[in-house]
Amino acid sequence: LQLSRKSGSRSLEAAAPEERNSAMPAAASASGASIRRSRRNEFCCCGPGRKRYLIALLCSLGLTVVIGMRAEMVAIMDYLNKRSASNSSSAAVVAAASAASASAATSSTVHPAGEPVVGKPGGSGSNGMFQPSTHRPMPWQNMANDLIENSLFIGYLVASPIGGYLTVHHDSSLLLGCSVALTCGLNLFLPLVTQIAADISASIAIIVLLRLLQGLAEGCLVPAVFGTLRFWGPETERSSLLCSAVIGVSLGPLIGLPVCQEIENAWGWAVVFYIYANIGLIWCIFWWRLIDEKPPKDQRLGKRERQYLETAVKKKVLYADRRIRVPWKEIFKSRPVYAIFFTYAADDWTFQISSVCMQSYYHQMYNTDIARTIFLLSFPFLARSLFVPIGGFLADFIKLKTSLNWTAIRKLFAGLGFGLKAFFFVALGFANDAVVATILLSLALGFSGLAVAGYAVNVMELAPNFCGLVMGFANSISTFT
Repeated sequence: LQLSRKSGSRSLEAAAPEERNSAMPAAASASGASIRRSRRNEFCCCGPGRKRYLIALLCSLGLTVVIGMRAEMVAIMDYLNKRSASNSSSAAVVAAASAASASAATSSTVHPAGEPVVGKPGGSGSNGMFQPSTHRPMPWQNMANDLIENSLFIGYLVASPIGGYLTVHHDSSLLLGCSVALTCGLNLFLPLVTQIAADISASIAIIVLLRLLQGLAEGCLVPAVFGTLRFWGPETERSSLLCSAVIGVSLGPLIGLPVCQEIENAWGWAVVFYIYANIGLIWCIFWWRLIDEKPPKDQRLGKRERQYLETAVKKKVLYADRRIRVPWKEIFKSRPVYAIFFTYAADDWTFQISSVCMQSYYHQMYNTDIARTIFLLSFPFLARSLFVPIGGFLADFIKLKTSLNWTAIRKLFAGLGFGLKAFFFVALGFANDAVVATILLSLALGFSGLAVAGYAVNVMELAPNFCGLVMGFANSISTFT
């Protein structure tokens, strides 16, 4: 590119002075008109073609399915724990009754209240895997719960940097599809473990192994999303495009928590796993059929959109060499990279606290049952799902209508999102009612969605060829916290 610029400048200097002078007004006029047209058309889906927004939509749906699958284990383990406790007490009663009956038979006396004990649904003689009102009991313990929940995040922590590295040297869209396919494929086997395992210890061991493998596959997902969108995001649409793609992270808990509960109550806990797995595998078919990694490789891309993207996206990104050297030293000496690590960890930490720990918070502080807690928690995630794309469109709009540069816009949205979130989280500590707490939590998570248009989009501007790698390390650090 440098050689082409030099040769172009030499050819311009070699031209006759009068030819240059006569060509300059016409060229300037045409260029100015082209810039005005492009500035009018590049904002908010107004550029030629829509393929890039189809990619963002599919990325959002994929994230919704994969993140929503986390809710199935939380709800099911909570239910099975309660079921295990009730069955343990029932087993003690049955054992005592059996001992009393045996003693009565031996002494040839009849117990006054001695009647035959009938097995209850969900006991050892009933398999409630697909029954609406009964579920197969399993003696889950607190340590087993923690191990099963954390095994996913251990795999996620390890695989995120690896997935980011793969986006530099390999097809990011293929990696994204494989990540969803493996995560959903493994989900099919989780309900079967309770049937094929010899005992509860073997069941727990196999479930932990499957969850660990799911975490390894899922860890590549977010880096692959960034690695794919770097080729499809023009500068003037980058915020709205990326924010539209990542709202699936918020939609996952919003849809997953109530849907898992309703499906579990209606058809049994195993059906939740099969529904999520099959939806994810169907998503993979559409993804692999419709999407290519970059515009020059996409045979189904319209001509106008192809030309637009090849002009709007930097050539060093579209035509980067797969054998490009990763500047490890420069990455880990960069202060902006560490700022992204810190902000991403802070945002993800509060988000995970809200999605994982708030059920216990509502139960302990306000004594709400599971159904009401899930209903109340849907509002904070709905607020974030709305504010994330709004922040992306506002960032692009401000850039179009004002003289602010991208650095100022990113700092504005990050500061606004984190500042308001901190204020409402502090206020949450003084809430004395579940409804008030829900309003404050909704405002906190909602305004935190504005920060995505700050720190997350900045990754693609800071290091477009290595944005997947940077996000992989950011994911790993935030998971560790």
